[in-house]
Amino acid sequence: MSTRYLAISDIHGQYDELCVLLQLARYTPGVDQLILMGDYIDRGPKSKEVLELVMQLETQGAIVLSGNHEAIMHAAYTYHSKQAWSHWVDRCRGDATLASFGLSAKMHTKNAEIERILRWIPTLPLYYELDDVIFVHAGVTNDEPLHRMSKRTLLWSRDEFFTHYTGDKLVVFGHTTTPRLHQDPYNSDVYFGRRIIGIDGGSSVGGQLHCLEYPSLRVYSV
Repeated sequence: MSTRYLAISDIHGQYDELCVLLQLARYTPGVDQLILMGDYIDRGPKSKEVLELVMQLETQGAIVLSGNHEAIMHAAYTYHSKQAWSHWVDRCRGDATLASFGLSAKMHTKNAEIERILRWIPTLPLYYELDDVIFVHAGVTNDEPLHRMSKRTLLWSRDEFFTHYTGDKLVVFGHTTTPRLHQDPYNSDVYFGRRIIGIDGGSSVGGQLHCLEYPSLRVYSV
């Protein structure tokens, strides 16, 4: 029996939606391979609960990738600067993450749970590759091997990737919301392009949270 891969990206504190989505997809640890593709935190109301569930799923065999929001959070605590802190808390809505941990947005406020998350984030891989598909948070380039691509490319790519990708492998990615990919603010469905599939439906901003089943390409949505 072939493995069923289930990919989810850009959860952004949407804990209840994630739980429903896993039920809809009938995810079974040890049978299916779950691939979580980053951005578990910020914006939504339950980042703490999402992180706890994601870490539990990781112990059960899920592949857990980093997103740029995890990198931003880590940088906010690592680089003791007001600019890095404001970028996370204000621009990226890290204040919602702090609130879910019962903390204020005061600079570098943290507790033992946050310390645990900060130790965990650097352990997360940046991509997951099969013979014919790459799962990554943001995107890839055409002109270098995957293992040599920069963290910035894998976590932050946008237009240069999804408008110019010509690689042989299918790329499943998040980061860029599907309304932007569809060029339609009202269309948050999964985006099927040429050798690329965008699955960030913008759940935290009024869209949908998606799970892509591979290789069938069936979509589950909440």
